[in-house]
Amino acid sequence: MANYNEHIAFALLLTFPLFPDVFPLALAIFGASLPDFDLKIKTDQILLFLIMGIVTSVLFYFSGLPYLLGSSLISIAFIFYLSRHRGFTHSLVGIFCLSILLTILTISLYWLLFFSVDLSQAWSLCIIILLFGLLAMKRNVISYYVLISMVGILITPFPGLDLYNIWGPLFIGLMSHVILDLFSSRGVTFLIPFYKKPIKKQFAGLFIFIWVLVVICVIKFNGFTLFGLYTIL
Repeated sequence: MANYNEHIAFALLLTFPLFPDVFPLALAIFGASLPDFDLKIKTDQILLFLIMGIVTSVLFYFSGLPYLLGSSLISIAFIFYLSRHRGFTHSLVGIFCLSILLTILTISLYWLLFFSVDLSQAWSLCIIILLFGLLAMKRNVISYYVLISMVGILITPFPGLDLYNIWGPLFIGLMSHVILDLFSSRGVTFLIPFYKKPIKKQFAGLFIFIWVLVVICVIKFNGFTLFGLYTIL
């Protein structure tokens, strides 16, 4: 079974050819860190999601602000609380649901920081990464994750915050975690609720093949710009 650092490295490997900017790469690491929140030892972190969601929803409601941020946190907490390990959160349907909720969460945070608090784009993105690090990362990597991501965001231009640059890295990060778990002896119930038996490493090659095709198509039509600075292809 892959360890935490291997999940992070694999997420970066799959994300970098498609999203070679610091903020999307940080989102992919965040996404890759989440599927195992369905473990019982993660109860405290799930509770943190829930409490933050409830408090944020109440405060925003009475302040006249959009409370999608709080609603998304509450929804994410319930998904992990109700899912057994390597169940729904490791399935294709679960990954789509989580990636959409995480996208809503990211956009809501950015809207709050950039438009309401009036921070710059770079500092808004830095605070989002800080919050995600505190919510999801292991203690021994939080400082590295936050420091490297924030410095990268501040010193490199970002081409723009849109659904493609948010949902895409989150989805790849979540998927990368599941692909590595396919190599474990238990496999993953990836196709529930349509097919309840676990699938194993035989299917990992299919996912990698699809990823290679996507990378080739994206680079062919869009080129490859490193950190928003240098167009290589």
